[in-house]
Amino acid sequence: MLAHYIPLFFCLAVCVSADGWDDFTNNLATDLAPLITLFGERITIQCLSESTSILDDIIFALAPLGVLTAVVSAIRVCGNSTLRAFIGRAQEDPGSVERELLSCVSDSTAEIFSDSGVSRITGNPKILEVVIDENPKNDGMLDIKKVREIAKSNSPSDLEDDIRPPNLSLNKGIRRRTQFWFYLAAIFGVGLQAGVIIFAILTVSRWAQAFQKNGHAVDSYALPMFIIGTALLALGMFFCALVVERFSAKHYFPMPSGSSRVYWVQPGNQMVGDQVFPAFVGRTDKGAIYTRSVRHRSPDKLWYLSKEVWLIHIVALTMIGFVMQFIGQRGLHSSVTLAQLGSTMVMTAVRTSLRAQRMHEDDNMLGRDQKMVSNGGHELDWLAFSLMKIQSFEICPITTSTAQNSEETPHCIVQNLIKTRQRLRELAGLHWNETSIVKAAEKLAQAIYKCILLEPGSQFTLNIPIEVQEEKTSETMREVFEIPISIDKNYKSYINIFEPILGLYVWSIKRANPELDETCQYSFFKAFRINNKNAHQKRLLLRKWINAVSFTDQAQQPAKFLKRCQTFGNTKSSTGIQGNDDDVLITVTSSLYALAAQDIFTHIFSSMSKHFKNTSAGTYISGFDESSFIARNGNLESAKEAFINAGLGDSVEAALCILPALYDRQLIPEISLNTCELREQIKEFVKAREYDKALTMSEWLCCLCDYEQVERSLVEYGFLNLQCLMDPYFGIRGTSFEYIAAIVNPTAENRSAQLSYDLLDKLASKPQKEWWEKFRKEMHWMAIGICQYQAKHNLQESTGQLLRSVQTRLGPGSPFNEIDPDSEFTALLHGALLDLWFGTVGWAVLDDEYVYQKVLDWLVENDHSLILEWLIIQLTGNVFPRFNEEKITEMASFAASKQYNNVIQMLARHIERDQSLQGEIVSNLALQGDAKTLEMIFGCWEEAVLTTAREIALLRAAGNKQLSVIEANIQHGVNLHACDSTQETALMKAAANGDAASVTLILKHIYPVNIDTCNVEGDTALIMAAALGHARVVEILVDNGADVNRTGKGGRTALMAAISVKSLPVVRYLLSRNADVHVQDYSQATVLDAAIYVGFDGPWKEGCELLEQAGATRGLHQRK
Repeated sequence: MLAHYIPLFFCLAVCVSADGWDDFTNNLATDLAPLITLFGERITIQCLSESTSILDDIIFALAPLGVLTAVVSAIRVCGNSTLRAFIGRAQEDPGSVERELLSCVSDSTAEIFSDSGVSRITGNPKILEVVIDENPKNDGMLDIKKVREIAKSNSPSDLEDDIRPPNLSLNKGIRRRTQFWFYLAAIFGVGLQAGVIIFAILTVSRWAQAFQKNGHAVDSYALPMFIIGTALLALGMFFCALVVERFSAKHYFPMPSGSSRVYWVQPGNQMVGDQVFPAFVGRTDKGAIYTRSVRHRSPDKLWYLSKEVWLIHIVALTMIGFVMQFIGQRGLHSSVTLAQLGSTMVMTAVRTSLRAQRMHEDDNMLGRDQKMVSNGGHELDWLAFSLMKIQSFEICPITTSTAQNSEETPHCIVQNLIKTRQRLRELAGLHWNETSIVKAAEKLAQAIYKCILLEPGSQFTLNIPIEVQEEKTSETMREVFEIPISIDKNYKSYINIFEPILGLYVWSIKRANPELDETCQYSFFKAFRINNKNAHQKRLLLRKWINAVSFTDQAQQPAKFLKRCQTFGNTKSSTGIQGNDDDVLITVTSSLYALAAQDIFTHIFSSMSKHFKNTSAGTYISGFDESSFIARNGNLESAKEAFINAGLGDSVEAALCILPALYDRQLIPEISLNTCELREQIKEFVKAREYDKALTMSEWLCCLCDYEQVERSLVEYGFLNLQCLMDPYFGIRGTSFEYIAAIVNPTAENRSAQLSYDLLDKLASKPQKEWWEKFRKEMHWMAIGICQYQAKHNLQESTGQLLRSVQTRLGPGSPFNEIDPDSEFTALLHGALLDLWFGTVGWAVLDDEYVYQKVLDWLVENDHSLILEWLIIQLTGNVFPRFNEEKITEMASFAASKQYNNVIQMLARHIERDQSLQGEIVSNLALQGDAKTLEMIFGCWEEAVLTTAREIALLRAAGNKQLSVIEANIQHGVNLHACDSTQETALMKAAANGDAASVTLILKHIYPVNIDTCNVEGDTALIMAAALGHARVVEILVDNGADVNRTGKGGRTALMAAISVKSLPVVRYLLSRNADVHVQDYSQATVLDAAIYVGFDGPWKEGCELLEQAGATRGLHQRK
């Protein structure tokens, strides 16, 4: 402030017209010096607003500057509207007074960090203020509290409400010196002001001749007026400072420990009013005393006088003191005035120097990360990294091992890091809910919660594998973070769990990839990974499940994954990590936050899918042509709906996140023509005579098959075309010819414009050239053969016309004659094959062999494997009255006897499609004891089908004494406790048949031994064997622990059952094994009663004698 008067001083020095020193000093010193004392507004306001103690007030009052400002400030702070009217501030907002003059903060006045330091503003900025003990506890966690928590025990109870806005200037903005310097400044000020007064006294009393006023001694009033005025002025300035300083209450809190600091976290891009403030993270020194200044209204009365009266007295005291000092200075020698001016300037410099050290740019701990942190709202993530000394935080890519392994590593750093970030977010409160991280976490929580609802009542633990790297070392530590999940909770309860993980993950990515900016937000790609599939298979899979997918072309622009992220990257990034050759990269539209949230969702959904029980969700194809076909599955659609409705991403991104988990858990099938549900869907189209849709869909599926499935799918597709040829409607047959022509002869003339293409060109996975040529040739043979057969047996003009059209497009003649043109036998077999195909042949004998056997021999010997499979599909899929399940069973046995393994494999593959047919054929083979054929068929089936099939075979074989079948199934681990609809097990059936060998074999391998299991009527295996008189079986069962007194149907025992068939050996044996002869059935009849009434020809004498010898008696109702 004094600097503003320096130019004026020189101007006056140049312009002065006095000749002597007195004239100059009288014009300058005696007039200007008091004016300087009177004003000095900005420095005075600064000192008043930063006063926190009486010592500050004393320093302020010594050799004061800004008298008028101090008086006005006292009135502004403590005066009523009437007093404020005298200074032109009657309607002044109290907030502006707080902002300018007080050190306190309140709901209307706050402090905020800016680029230039601490600014006092009107509003309520978002600033987190916490106390952190940087010395970790035994578990590695940091103790983090809010300032109010340490203030409760050291402050009045009403302070907690006022402690929300932080005092930044008193604790961080000003580097306050130690109290020593304040005491030194006060002593210096007292000495300086006393020195001026002593100097004035000496100029009057001792050196009067040297310090005369205009050649005469100074007036007698001057010295007393100066001394009294100076004292009154200092006292008045002290009271002015005191009333301003005491209007805000100061509280001082020691840190809980010597390692504790106060941290401030200010979010970036924060707008308060019309200003935008940057991100800031700062802290105090360890163990520093924390100062809190809050608004405190003084009592209305003091010593029976109102505060307005006291204020008037203070103002009067100050102004009277200033006037008296001014008059006294005018009467004294000008050197006294200059001395007072000098003391004022010196004390002003002293007061300023006490708080001259302010906050520097380096005090913002964010440093170079400030812009990056501000743009993403990562202040809490940055602080968590800093506190835990972490370099990186990475979500591991999804793999089977990480998804299934939930064992924790010995490290706890991941747990502690997430809990620290979670604690910071908890203390930040609701003021931080508008960040991009919180919004993405809320969407993630909604998506996860909706997926949880797919399995109602489930409670399980979700696993997220995380890797962290510490700053001190390059060691990477992996830990599985576990999240307990319950459907009873609301989705909002999971936001606080996911938000810290998401924030740390995104910040780690941004920190490792500083080149990411706003221009890169929508240039991302995502990797699609599924275990045990190559890149080609993954692309085909996506084209089946996603209608419109955009693949990133790595040939034109090599794509690199972001550092610290192995699942997605940015096309504009040139410093990332090169992916694997098997990675399939998909262009996505989501932001970095959404993609990071999707990574977490992928892991959580993978963990969650282990608990899904709905493995039979329907799979089907929707759409009406190749451009709209898309595979759908109940599990996938439910999860996608939850994902999309939560706003976590679009349908493409949902499929990328969900499909890997569902495939790994086998919750969705492979999509091809061999998929059971899709075959049923195509069958429904055929039944509804929607052949064009069936053929188009089948062709679409063939085009998207991989190399392992394409040949089998083409076989199914070829059969569907041949099946359409058999339709009685001419138009449908004509349509099928167009599709067949795309296979057999795509270059034929007179083709339909809509179907003028080569199927081979459309296939994404080309079959082997030799196989394709064979497929075309045998497709040609069958198409011509079926048309010739129809023309022969159907003399309609349209049929002959169609045959001529087919021969024109596909080629004339009978292609079967190419094998042996002169052989009548070949022609005969050709006809027999078509008879079998159309179901018009029975079991006619040809050269002492059935026709079908000759046909099979001919097809196998000439390697017509495709025609052979089409025939088997036709026979197993359309069971004719003349070719029923028994005939198919005989065909299987014949193929097994001839070692036609490929025939067995085809039969097994196509029998598997029809559960009813499958059960019948397995039953027939088991009843016949054909273990060899059964094992050949079982060797072709999947485990899920095989389990049921073996149980059927076991039960049927046990019921028909087929020991070889029983033994073969036992060797393959069949469930010996399996039972049929009557709850009868294989043991019961073998016992009922008297099959001692089978019973012995089963008892040898069954575990646990539950020999007394009952059927639906309540009988055990022992009772059933006794009821049929199988003595040897009864002995085996009893020797193996069967209960001879166990009751069954009607309350009968095994002894009663043996008596009912008059089996004396069984009765004698059971009595020898302590069978109870006194037991009664439900009609209260004993075993003796049963022997008496066993037949129509009177009592069974042998049995009665044997029972009476054993002590048997009649029942009570019989005695009457």
